[in-house]
Amino acid sequence: MLAGASAYIAGVSRSLYLACRHPHALAEELDAQPIHLDWTERSKALEALEDLPDFDLLLTWLHQDGLWLVQHLERLLTTEGRSIRVHGSTAMDARELHLRNGPLSPEVLRQNLILGWIKTSRGRRWLSHTEISAAAIELLIRPAQEHLIAGSLDGMQTGFDQEGNDS
Repeated sequence: MLAGASAYIAGVSRSLYLACRHPHALAEELDAQPIHLDWTERSKALEALEDLPDFDLLLTWLHQDGLWLVQHLERLLTTEGRSIRVHGSTAMDARELHLRNGPLSPEVLRQNLILGWIKTSRGRRWLSHTEISAAAIELLIRPAQEHLIAGSLDGMQTGFDQEGNDS
């Protein structure tokens, strides 16, 4: 779902490590180093992290059960590195977001992308992969922006305004 954002990163970086459950096809397309990283297999995931060098940018979107992996990945960030975290719209109030993110080194910048939906004449629809990647790219090019809400969260109590500022 973040292939477009990965392609953007590949185009502006010297090297890219693509760590996910099925990295090989996209890694080959992007000339990236594939790292098989499956959060459901803890010991294998931690072992895969041993092969990663320190890096300066991390883009993650993990299921609730995989959040344990964030702290291990963020520890590999260089000083003044950036961690961009993608979150679904459910239960996304400011308190929940803080719990989902956990502690972070003060030298590392964390940005949060909260995914909403698009209003349509029939109600609403989820964001497309292209729209999700576009929002992630927007955060990539705006390092000073702490939060971004992609789409709409109308009707949800989030603790943020539509621009992603704490309310």
